[in-house]
Order: sequence, then structure tokens, then C-alpha cells
Amino acid sequence: MKSHTNPTESLLKAGKDISLTSEEHSNMKSELLEYAHFHTPSPAPKPKRVPVWAYAGAFASLVVLIGIGTGFAATTSLPGETLYGVKVEIVEPLVGLSYHSETGQLTYQVALMNRRLDEVQTLTRAQVLQVEQVVVLEELVKEHTATIERILESDTNDSVPSDVSLTAISDVIAITQAHERIIEQLPHKVVQEYFEVELNTLLDRYALELVDFEQETTPEEKRNFITGLLGEIEAELVADFEHTSTSTRETQQEYLSNLEAALAEEDYSTALFFAGEMLQDLDLQGYLLEATPEYVTPSMNALATPESEPVKEAGTRE
Repeated sequence: MKSHTNPTESLLKAGKDISLTSEEHSNMKSELLEYAHFHTPSPAPKPKRVPVWAYAGAFASLVVLIGIGTGFAATTSLPGETLYGVKVEIVEPLVGLSYHSETGQLTYQVALMNRRLDEVQTLTRAQVLQVEQVVVLEELVKEHTATIERILESDTNDSVPSDVSLTAISDVIAITQAHERIIEQLPHKVVQEYFEVELNTLLDRYALELVDFEQETTPEEKRNFITGLLGEIEAELVADFEHTSTSTRETQQEYLSNLEAALAEEDYSTALFFAGEMLQDLDLQGYLLEATPEYVTPSMNALATPESEPVKEAGTRE
């Protein structure tokens, strides 16, 4: 990662050539301060108080970036562009320092994973995605995945609610699958090996988070959580209807029926399995559609109903 640009040199050089109006400065400030926003996590235990002076250097750096304009310009840069190193090696880490709790840090890493996918989608729509850019993005995804692992492994006090961690891992699995599917379309076959390790790591983590969720939640909490997922699934099915083939709709309806039946029977393990599979697949299709309509293909596979260990199957890559 350190080889594709010198961030400090790029920062100083590019800053000299950027002139912004007062309105642009205002918009830039809002962009930087809201840069890490992804979604509002579930309530978490109040984090320990952190002295303001502990982050004085980081905030001072952000002020400098705002002042010269480089920070704002960097937030829209793409792999291969001059300011991309500033974006991923200076701006993003500085913003990350504002997240003190494990839940906040986890949410921020999901936001960064989503940002990497946005970059892939932008490059794909412009038909300019190259292997060199894939290499840079894959290295970043590897770093984000490793950070997520560290956050969850070090969460000895269970400060991250199990439903939050489970949802986060499910989200990044779909994001990583989209990365993999998009770059598979490149003519260079070697890139198909990228994201495989990260995806398998995330699938293993998802299986562990399923176990934790089973053990740490009451039947009522399980039911409420799965009911919420069911609402999300139904909304996505309606939104994606016109882009979904007839065969895929039939498979989705089968999954939905199994999910509803398991929920009615209070078989929460099976219900959660089907909910997770459906959401990941629906998210994947949505991500591929955002890259280009040509990538929309039936991806829902009719899997056998898990009979004994749905948790294991959820963590197994086909």
C-alpha cells in the first residue's frame, strides 16, 4: 500500500493548486466531518470518556486539510489518482480516530468497506477498472477485514451488541462478494483469486457471530431481530422486482416461505439462516446492479433446508 503514492508530498503539492470559495469550504467541512457516516448502529454501552487532548493532533490535521482544500479533494479521488493516498492514508485514519467505542469503530470499518465498493462501481461504470487498481483495493479490503477481526476479537466485554456485529459481518460479506463478482469480469484471469481469503475469513467470522447471537439473546430478542430482517427483505424484494428473473423470484419466495414458517414455529436458528442468506444475496444483487445493469444475473441458489447445524452451513463457502 505504501508504494502507490507519497501522501505527504501529494498533500503539500496538490494543496497549493486548490482554491475554494467560502461555500465550497463549508461543503467541504461537512463532507469531512460526515465522511464516515454509514448507518446508525443499535444502542451500545456508553464508551469510556476520552480526554479531548488525546485527539488534538488529529483534529489539528483535519483543520489543516480543510484549510488547504486537499482533504476535500481527496475524498472523491479514486485508485490510481494522485490524492488517493491522501484519502486512504491520512483522511480516513484521522476520521477514524473520532470513533472511541468498539461499536463505532466496527461501523466505521463497514463504511470504509462500502466506500471501497463505491470506488469499484465508479470505475466499472466508466469501464476503466484495471488490475493495478484491483490490487490496491484488495489490499485495502484486507486491511479493513483484519481490523474488523481485531475489533471483534478484542471485544472481551461484549460492548458490541451481538445483533450489531452480526449485521455488520453480513453487510461486509455481501460487499466482498460484490467485489469478487465484479472483478471476475475483467479479462485478466489472475484477478479472480483476489478477495477469496478475505471472503472466507468473513464467512468464518459470520458463523462465530451466529453462535454468539444464539447464546447471548433471549427468544424475544431473537424474534424481534429476525422480524426486523424480514421487513428489510420484503422491502428489498419489492424494490428489486423488475430486475429479478422469474426463476430467481421463485427461489426467493421459497426462501421467504421457509423463513416465515421457521419464525412461526419459533425455530430461530433456521429462520436466522434463511434471513441471512436472503439479505446477503439481495444486497449482492443490488451492489452488482449499481456497478452496471449487465452484472445483474440470477444468483440465488436453492439450498437444502439446514436440518441440524444451520450455523455451520452459513459459514461455508460454496
